[in-house]
Amino acid sequence: MSVALSSESVVSRVRQNAFPAGLAAACLLFAGFFWLAGGAIGTPLFLKAYTLCVYTLRIGGVALAVTAVLCLSGRPFALLTDSIVSIAIGLGLLAAALLMVIAGAIGLDQFLYLLFGGIFVSAGFRSGREYFTLVRSSPAAQGVARRLDFDSTEYDAPAATALPERTLSERLSQERSASVDAATAVGAAEDAPPRHTQSAVPMSRQPSGPSDVEPPEGFLAAFAKKGPPRRE
Repeated sequence: MSVALSSESVVSRVRQNAFPAGLAAACLLFAGFFWLAGGAIGTPLFLKAYTLCVYTLRIGGVALAVTAVLCLSGRPFALLTDSIVSIAIGLGLLAAALLMVIAGAIGLDQFLYLLFGGIFVSAGFRSGREYFTLVRSSPAAQGVARRLDFDSTEYDAPAATALPERTLSERLSQERSASVDAATAVGAAEDAPPRHTQSAVPMSRQPSGPSDVEPPEGFLAAFAKKGPPRRE
């Protein structure tokens, strides 16, 4: 953002353009009403170009005089007026000079028309740049820029509040993926072969052989089935 100028600085810079505009207006009025007042002789195209040049000087001189008065007021729009008027005067002089050259008139007058036409166009663009610079750096323009920045900040506020929603969705997706991983781990554990674990019966009470195990029908019944022992 450009540096803000005070109102006094803006008025001073606009008033500085009053003297150049007034001097240019005086020169144009003198050339239009006195120097070229005698008329001209030549081809129809040359006469049209001469008439264009005369009215450009006269009308442009009056317009520049009004512009000089506006510049004395210190208003920035006076620079915009000076820019438009100066560019119009320069284009008129350039067009008149080119038509005169096409008509066959090549001399000092045509060179001066081309020279001053270019000078007026350049001065017009310079006044336009000065106007936009003053408008951007004026206190009123700075206040408008601050309000626009504030409005843009308020407009971007909904985008900032949408951030927790995106975070919540990411959290839900992470929890969903974690639950899927846990279910996969449980399924893999169920499909795995069972592991052999040590018996909970103490070692002292575990059966050491088939004779130590009591048959389900009792010891006497088993002995009766076997019969008496044989004698040799």
